[in-house]
Amino acid sequence: MGASTQKSGELIEQHLMMVGKLVNNAAVCDAILFSTFKVISGCDEKIDSAIYFASESLPAKKNVVKRILAVLSDPAETEVVSRIMDGTTDSHTQRNEVSHALLRASHDGKQVLAHNPRRQIQPKRPVTGPSLNALLKKSTQAYLDTYRAFEEFCQKRGIPPTVTLE
Repeated sequence: MGASTQKSGELIEQHLMMVGKLVNNAAVCDAILFSTFKVISGCDEKIDSAIYFASESLPAKKNVVKRILAVLSDPAETEVVSRIMDGTTDSHTQRNEVSHALLRASHDGKQVLAHNPRRQIQPKRPVTGPSLNALLKKSTQAYLDTYRAFEEFCQKRGIPPTVTLE
């Protein structure tokens, strides 16, 4: 029992550290999307912040970006910004896997189980080191894809790839 308790404790600690890493990756991707929004909207800095952050949900933010892209009618730019939105979505998906999970020990105390109450049909699943590392790998790749697309976007616009929240 002592060894399984320690292993469970280590998994819970790894899970908590993973929450921080995945939340950070998702936040950086959101900042990249916001920086993209600022460029394509052409709004005053205070106005673009008021518009973008009026909604907290990523789908609502992406909807505003998509509507601006539709008005701009630039297929090449739309493709690059779509990759920024896709990467941001991917990073948020990985974040949600851990940040919305409730952890509990299995009946025998040998496993840590995660359950996401937002997904009613999802069974409780074991939390393992490899599963947590896979989430981080996907999140990191999404972050890299998002930033690379942002660099490409900025290069096409002839501006430095500066990510800001102001």
